[in-house]
Amino acid sequence: DCVTRKLPNGICLALEDILENTLSNRLDWGNMEVAQPIIASMLSQMVEALNGLIGEAVQKLCRHPNALREEQARALVESEKYRERLLGAFNRSTLAAALVNVTHQFMWAVGVGDSSAALSIADPDGSRRAHRLCDMHTLKDPQEYFRAWMCHGQGETDIIEHDLLLQLPSPYLQRLFRFLPYEGHADLTTMHKRIKTPPYYPTHELAKDLDYVIATPSVQSTDLRPFRDSDPLLMLFSDDVDHIINGYFVFGAGTSGNGDACEVVSKLLQDCPDPSGGPPWPQDTAAVERTREKSSCRCLGQSDRRTACRKTAHDDGSDTLEEQWY
Repeated sequence: DCVTRKLPNGICLALEDILENTLSNRLDWGNMEVAQPIIASMLSQMVEALNGLIGEAVQKLCRHPNALREEQARALVESEKYRERLLGAFNRSTLAAALVNVTHQFMWAVGVGDSSAALSIADPDGSRRAHRLCDMHTLKDPQEYFRAWMCHGQGETDIIEHDLLLQLPSPYLQRLFRFLPYEGHADLTTMHKRIKTPPYYPTHELAKDLDYVIATPSVQSTDLRPFRDSDPLLMLFSDDVDHIINGYFVFGAGTSGNGDACEVVSKLLQDCPDPSGGPPWPQDTAAVERTREKSSCRCLGQSDRRTACRKTAHDDGSDTLEEQWY
């Protein structure tokens, strides 16, 4: 998966550069006021750059989609070399991630599209509640609807929300993407006529003079210290969870509820997860596997055996706690 391969490493390198060249190799509460906007800007830029790379990878693979014949398109779609690249551009346009410093108890969460980043905390009676960390980019939000409407041209009075299909100029859908596996309800044979302002920045002659609309990533910093005794859990999930909770997959398109997925997932976490539901994961959920590999804990900010910090034991029985980022 392009995101899990590129984004963590990119953020790590960018963070190291900021620490060395801007923050004098120091990042704690003493310089948080200076560091907060710098790191927030870096995270936003990294997500935007990744989004551009996904679209540009398809444009480099197929620079002239209008000239693509069906047999050529099917060969690309079925190719082991290019299939993942095409599926990545077709399906992955939403993201939620977090950068956590467990030692000093602060965190940045970043989200774009309709994925969710939230913090679940426990009340004294054991019940859990959720605090959403990032804004969602969905037309259900009046502010986001207004922003998207204003970004489109005056002649585009009918605006649709369909990030799977509207990512590149229409020939890509008409002659290439429609041969990919698709379980949605839209008619891919006619949807290309509605693509007016693809969000990827145009890089070749077919896309010149086209506008594009893309959401600016939402980045929020959070002080975790007030929650350290509340068993905090970081929740990151895609809009598929919202669809399940609101009945999209039960009642069909156009019929759903309005439940808060963050609150529902938080309530479910009142019970300990069953570890038997672990790997192997399906290929399309490889990000879950990689998340498990990188994470060593369930809780944030507790210096016990569940902590995300790394302890080093010494011969005298003492141990030291190394600052760790996740």
